[in-house]
Amino acid sequence: MLDEFDYPTDSIQLAPGDKLIVVTDGITEAVNRENELFGVERTDIVIDAISGATDASEALSGLVDPIHVFADGEEPADDLTALIVVWGAQT
Repeated sequence: MLDEFDYPTDSIQLAPGDKLIVVTDGITEAVNRENELFGVERTDIVIDAISGATDASEALSGLVDPIHVFADGEEPADDLTALIVVWGAQT
């Protein structure tokens, strides 16, 4: 965290089954063999696709697997980090 950066704050009430998904730029900046970025648009599509996941582990696989397919064996230039919380889910 940078002291000189203004970090905006907000709050929402999550309902049971809602998901909080936080990703680093390594997710959107993953590249394939043609040096194309996975990008925000593909990330949004994948996040929409995992909206029906019933637990965090299932959601994480649904997020990371398409990135590995897209990268087609290319080594990540950055970390691929995601935090997924399923609020109040029954497991």
